[in-house]
Amino acid sequence: MTLKLRPYPSSHALKALSPSKRASINQAIASSLATTLDLPPQKRDEPSSRVFLASYANDVAFNTLQDIIWGDPTREQSKLLSKHELLIRKRSLLLAEKVAPSGLDLRVLLDLSVVYGRTNPIQLHAVFAATLHLSSSIAELVSTQLIPAFTILLSQENPASQGLYAQRKTAECIYTFLRAAKGRESGSASPLVLSFAKSKPFVVNLAKLYSAGLAATAQSYGGLSVLAAGINDNRREPDDWERIWVETKVALLDSFHIILVALLDDLASTHGGPALAAKVESTFDLIFALIDIPQAPAPSNGATVPPIPFLNMPLLGDYQHAYSLSSTLAGSLRRAQKEDDARLDFLDGTLRSLAGEPIQPSDHAQGRKEPGALKILLRSSGIQPGIDDRGNHPATATSQPTAVKGKARAAETPPQANIDMEITQVLDIFPDVSPSYVRNLLLHDRYNGNPEKVVEALLDGTALPEDELTVQDQAEDSHRTVEAYRISERRNIFDDHEMEVAQLRVGKKVRGEEVLRDRTFIEQMKADILRRAEAISDEEEDEEDQDKRSRGTKWEGKEGLGPPTDDDEDDVDLAKVKITGDGEASGDEEEDEEIDGGTGWGDEQIEGWKIMLERNPRKDKILQKHEFSGNRSQAAVATQSGAGPSNNGARGRGGRRAGGAGRNGGGRGGGPIGGSARERAWKDKNKSSRGNHNRKRGHDKKMASAGAGVPP
Repeated sequence: MTLKLRPYPSSHALKALSPSKRASINQAIASSLATTLDLPPQKRDEPSSRVFLASYANDVAFNTLQDIIWGDPTREQSKLLSKHELLIRKRSLLLAEKVAPSGLDLRVLLDLSVVYGRTNPIQLHAVFAATLHLSSSIAELVSTQLIPAFTILLSQENPASQGLYAQRKTAECIYTFLRAAKGRESGSASPLVLSFAKSKPFVVNLAKLYSAGLAATAQSYGGLSVLAAGINDNRREPDDWERIWVETKVALLDSFHIILVALLDDLASTHGGPALAAKVESTFDLIFALIDIPQAPAPSNGATVPPIPFLNMPLLGDYQHAYSLSSTLAGSLRRAQKEDDARLDFLDGTLRSLAGEPIQPSDHAQGRKEPGALKILLRSSGIQPGIDDRGNHPATATSQPTAVKGKARAAETPPQANIDMEITQVLDIFPDVSPSYVRNLLLHDRYNGNPEKVVEALLDGTALPEDELTVQDQAEDSHRTVEAYRISERRNIFDDHEMEVAQLRVGKKVRGEEVLRDRTFIEQMKADILRRAEAISDEEEDEEDQDKRSRGTKWEGKEGLGPPTDDDEDDVDLAKVKITGDGEASGDEEEDEEIDGGTGWGDEQIEGWKIMLERNPRKDKILQKHEFSGNRSQAAVATQSGAGPSNNGARGRGGRRAGGAGRNGGGRGGGPIGGSARERAWKDKNKSSRGNHNRKRGHDKKMASAGAGVPP
C-alpha cells in the first residue's frame, strides 16, 4: 500500500482554525512525513510527494519573505515554531533530499533556497547537486528564465522594483539561491553560480541597484543624510526602514562576492590556452563594466554626504573596502597566467580610489577603515541598551567597601549568550575569520566585548594577531593571582592554608568502649536523681506546714473561738439526718421521730437537705470517713473508747449512722492513717477542677440564696 501525501494547507487556512485543531493537523502531517521517509524509493517517489513538497516550500517561502519585512529581527524564526512545525520543516528537507534524484522543478528549488538557504545551505546544496546531476536542463532554465527574471527585478526601469520591500525580497532570493547553489566547494565553481557570473546584464544591474537604486529609494525616507546621522548617533535606535535598507545592501554585496569567487575559481582551474585567455578577457570586461557605472546623482535638497562605506559608495568600492579586490584579482591572474598583466596596475589604483584608500601601499597599510553603515546592523540586534538577551538588567554600580573579607573578585566577563551573539555579528561581516579568534578579540581588554571595535580593527588590519592573543592568555593564566569568585562557594581566611593529610580522619571517633568502662558518671547521675527527689519531698512538707500555720493564725486573738475542725463540719453537714448506704431514710420510725423532734424540720426540708448533701462536692470524703472499715479487735475498740475527748478521738455517736470519727480516724467510722489521708486530701483538692463540680457548687449557692438552705 502506498501512502499519498496531501498538499500542505496554506497558512491562511491554518490560522482560521482553533489552536487545538491546528496542532492536531500539524501532528498528523509530521507523522505522515515520518512514514513516507521510511518507505522504499519506488513507493516514496510518487507525484503526491512532489506536490506536497512544492506546496509546503511555496507557503513557507512566502511567509519567510514576509517575516524579513514585518517580523521581529531579534528572534529567530525557528523559535516561533511549535514542536510539530519544526518536525515538518526538518522532515520536508529530508524528503527533498530523497526525492531530488528523480528531479525537482526550478520553482521548488527557488522556494527551498528561500526556506533553507540561510539555515541549511549544505543539505540544500546536496538537493541542487542531485537535481543537476539528473538533468542538465536545470542549468539551462536558470540561464534562460531565472537570471533574466532577476535582471528585470533589479532593473530600475521596472516600476515594481522601486519599493524598498520589493528590493529587499529580491536581494534575499538571489543571495539564498546562490548560497545553496555554491555549497562549500573550494577550487571548483558551481555551474549554476557560473551562469550568474557570465550574465553581464545581471551583474551590472545588481551594481546599479546597490548604488544608485538604493540611494534613490532612501530619498523617499528622508535621504542618505538621515542614514548618515543615524550612523554617527550611537544613542539612537535605528528605524525599521534603515535596518531593511542596510540588509538589502549586505545581501547584494554577499551575492556579488559569491559570483566573483566562482568566477576567479573557474579562472584558476583553467590551464592555459585560448580558454584561459577568453576567461581572463571576460573577467576584465566585467570589472571594467562595473567601474564605468555612473555614480548616484546628488540629492535634490542639496544635502551632501561625505563618502561612507556601505552607504553611498559604489559596489566595487565597498567590495575593495571589505575584501581587497585588487589583491585578490592580481593573485588569481598571476597564478593563472604566470605573468603580470599591465591592466592590474590600473585596476589597483582605480579600486583604491573607489574605496577611498591611499594610492601608495605604504599609506594603505597605515590607512584607517570604518565599518560605515554596518554600525546600523550592529546596533539593530533588537536588544535594549543595558539589557541582555534574557531580559536581565545590569547590576547597579554601588560603592564597594575598601576592605572585603576573603579574596577579591576577578573582573566580570560578559555572559556566554552575549559573547555568542557578538561573535555572530562579526562573522556575518567577516565569514572567513575563525570564531575562536573573534572570541579572543572580544574578550581582550582593548576591545572590551564591543563588536564595533572588533570590526573596525579587522577592517583596518590593526587587530591583534591570533598567536599574540594565545600567548597573552597563557601568560595571564600562569601569573593570575586573583581567582574568580563563585557565589556558590563560601570562602574564609583559612582556605589558602595547606592541610595536613596525616591529621585527617574518616568517620566518627571510636570512643564507645572508653565510655562504657567509665562508671563514675553513672554514680554521679544516681546521686543527682536522689537529691532532686528529696528536694521535691521537702517542698511538699513545707507547703503543708505553711497551710496549717495559715489556718491557725486566722482565729488568733478571738476569745472563745477556735479553728473549725472536720468533725464540726461533718456534724453541720449531716445535721443528724439518718441516711442508709443506698441514700434513703431508715425504716426505724422511733429514730425518725426523734430526729424530727430534735431538729424541728419537716420531711420536705429534710428531703431537700438530703438532696443538697448528695450534691455536696465533699460528699465522697464525708461518706468515706464514716463508712464501715471492717471488724476490729476488742482491744482496739476499748482503747479508742477510753481515749478521752481529744482532737484525734471519737466525737460522734458512731453506730449505723457513721456518726463521728475523729480527724484521723477513731470509732467505728475511723479513717486510715495520716499518710493516706494526706494523699486523699491532695486528690480531693484537685477534683473541683474536673467533671461537673464547679457547676454543682454554683447551683448549691443559688439554691441557698433562694431559701432552700437550713433555716436560722
